[in-house]
Amino acid sequence: MTEKNTVQMTKKETEGELGMVSAETALGALALALVFILMLSVIGASVLYIHAQDLSRSAARSLSLGHSPEEVSQAVSKADSRATMQVTTEADYIAVTVSLDPPAPVKNLGLAISATTVAPFEPGAAP
Repeated sequence: MTEKNTVQMTKKETEGELGMVSAETALGALALALVFILMLSVIGASVLYIHAQDLSRSAARSLSLGHSPEEVSQAVSKADSRATMQVTTEADYIAVTVSLDPPAPVKNLGLAISATTVAPFEPGAAP
């Protein structure tokens, strides 16, 4: 074989493989996009949990000071319309669980967002 034929053969082999780079790049970009969406969903779920924890802490504090459960429940609903509150009272303690209805990406992951805070009743507050 002459040197000229060798160069032409290499050129033909290279031309046939040019489409593979585009396909691999497209698959790589798709994988990166899916990982990015998953990361944003997890970060969103974390932010929602912190919000639920803050709502339950505030509600438990208000109830431990003697505010009515209806009044506190309305305040929680006013703070976030997706929030629901459950109250459990035992002897000298009150437990407040706040659940949030997560948005679609977080819900599709099968995550439920809820936080519970337990607080003692303040002196003079009726259990």
